[in-house]
Amino acid sequence: LVRVLEKESKLQNLFVIEASLSLLASSTDAAHSESNRNKAFELLNRALDEGWKDRAHLEQDADLAPLRSDPRWQDLLKRLSE
Repeated sequence: LVRVLEKESKLQNLFVIEASLSLLASSTDAAHSESNRNKAFELLNRALDEGWKDRAHLEQDADLAPLRSDPRWQDLLKRLSE
């Protein structure tokens, strides 16, 4: 499912996948958690590359909470400020 949605490359699909991976990052074992977190950040960066700029949603979406303690989170916020 992830591969199919990624290929469509629609911003909403990327965000749904990323949010799902974010939730999985907080609920799986350490190895899978890190893998899901990495993929979530990869997809978030891809969404930004494709023009997604909804900072308020990024900051308020509860599904993204598991990512906010990661140093890459601040990098995303900086990209949105550019």
